[in-house]
Amino acid sequence: MSDTDERISRDFLARDPEEQADFLHNTWCNLCQQIDLGMVNPVEYELLGRVFIEGQCAACGEPSITELVEADEDEEGEDQEEGESIDLDEDLSE
Repeated sequence: MSDTDERISRDFLARDPEEQADFLHNTWCNLCQQIDLGMVNPVEYELLGRVFIEGQCAACGEPSITELVEADEDEEGEDQEEGESIDLDEDLSE
């Protein structure tokens, strides 16, 4: 594994509480096949230049991963991040 492939820990709790709540609510569970069931035990990290929040589905406990993607600039010109749930079977190296 090269240095660029290494998982880099980030501090999820350093985010604004409202932003944390949004990321923890807006989820997808592959096992439940439902959106917005919630996530518990979040861990934020960077891998291959992409930022993820990983935790467990609040309903069934299965792993749940959300990739944070940069959104278009909002009306005031500030950058925003959005969460996008991903398939756990997806190859992240692409």
